[in-house]
Amino acid sequence: MVHEWNAEAYHRVSDPQVSWGRAVLARLAVRGDERVADLGCGTGRLTRELAARLPRGEVVALDASRQMLDQAVSHLAGVTPPVKFIEALESRTR
Repeated sequence: MVHEWNAEAYHRVSDPQVSWGRAVLARLAVRGDERVADLGCGTGRLTRELAARLPRGEVVALDASRQMLDQAVSHLAGVTPPVKFIEALESRTR
């Protein structure tokens, strides 16, 4: 079962996660035309910064929380390149 988040609250209080993510993005060497997946995109705060570094690329944002993705869609409206969103489904193996 996927845990659902209060995406609006998370968006407001996720500064520590964004700070850690920015440190990772700073080390990421890109040409600007790559296809990049943001796995666990949350509300899209870092996805926005990633997309800005890929003006000729493609960004795919994936999260397991429908509420997080809904917030990300709203937060990333009008971003170039347009972000593609995928809701991850829980996988079970036996």
